Amino acid sequence: MINRRDFEKKNKRLKHIAIACFMISLVLPVPIPVFNEVSLSFEDAGIWYLILGWMIAFSSAGISWWANIFLLLSWFSRRNFKWALIFNCIAVLFALTFISNAHVFTGNMGIVGGGGNSSITQAEAFPGVGYVFWLASLIVFLLRSRMNFLNNQGQASQEGK
Repeated sequence: MINRRDFEKKNKRLKHIAIACFMISLVLPVPIPVFNEVSLSFEDAGIWYLILGWMIAFSSAGISWWANIFLLLSWFSRRNFKWALIFNCIAVLFALTFISNAHVFTGNMGIVGGGGNSSITQAEAFPGVGYVFWLASLIVFLLRSRMNFLNNQGQASQEGK
């Protein structure tokens, strides 16, 4: 059993790491288009997926956006360690659906060519660096919630003796 001071220090460090990963994910690209002529832009930044993700939250492509809602719920239930842990687990599971739905991210990448023989080209997009930082932040929040829950359980069992 670690002492209270070390626990608080580790808890605060995990919190800062998770917040930093989340903030970094907001400025990095979430999808990486697999198409030679497409370049990344600020339109691919995580902030837009966070702000506008609710528009496609009920489709298979946008179901991973719900991880943000469960992460927010875990922040509001930070005093109830059991619920915070449950909400963080659900958030990570929703976030992982982004990987399984990578084939869903096909879109019209524009008209290639010119004249009357124009063709519409489809391209897939795979999880990018922004997604990796976002998922890392969720996992660190999950580890922190688990640590708080187990510490609370240990304190409750010591008080019961």
